[in-house]
Amino acid sequence: KAYDKQGNVFSSLEGLEFRWRLGDASILQSPKLVDSAFKLSPVRRALAEAGAQPDTVLLQGVATGRTTVRANLTIGTPVIVSPEVHLTVLENIVVMPSLLYAPPMAHLQLQLKILRGPRRPLEELPPVQLPVPHFHWHAQTEGEGVLFVEPEMGRVVTQRLGSGRVLAVDSRIENNTAATVIYVTNPVTLRFWTQPLWRAPGISIMKQIPGWKGSLESGWEDEELQLLRTATTG
Repeated sequence: KAYDKQGNVFSSLEGLEFRWRLGDASILQSPKLVDSAFKLSPVRRALAEAGAQPDTVLLQGVATGRTTVRANLTIGTPVIVSPEVHLTVLENIVVMPSLLYAPPMAHLQLQLKILRGPRRPLEELPPVQLPVPHFHWHAQTEGEGVLFVEPEMGRVVTQRLGSGRVLAVDSRIENNTAATVIYVTNPVTLRFWTQPLWRAPGISIMKQIPGWKGSLESGWEDEELQLLRTATTG
């Protein structure tokens, strides 16, 4: 925006030429307007095609950090310079899963993911391979000793009843965090169900399961059931 001496706001700066200055080009860059899909007015496009900088600038973050942007009008004296605007470039991080219920002494492995590129389901995003020097983990709980968190790997042990949050913190940027909520509680109901056991190459169909007293025949293929019966009667 531009103002006159009385503080009135100019309705438009279209057609004026500016010089945009970025504080740190290793953090923030300005792609050429004519090479982008950004829709420009004919006047702004003419300035951009002539190699000048109009009143609109495109910014692209290339690294995490903080930098500044300012502009000055290239016509008139004295030179009119805008105040610096501070911009932060950060990675959009998320912890998976975002909500957990677990009994005491459960061991949990949390995943850290970074939202990049075209939008897609979180489950399809690859996890960050930990450890990473600028990411660390810690817990915020109601009471002490509810959760133990390994600070570099995001591994959690639920130590006693209670609840809390486990945060992943990006130490490069202030307040860039992601969290999951964990409730530690005792189960009141246990349920189980059988699943088909498919025979892998080189593994016996009658692989012994220590302590198992039930039957897992349901769900096997008929051929394998027949082999099982033959082996039993033989």
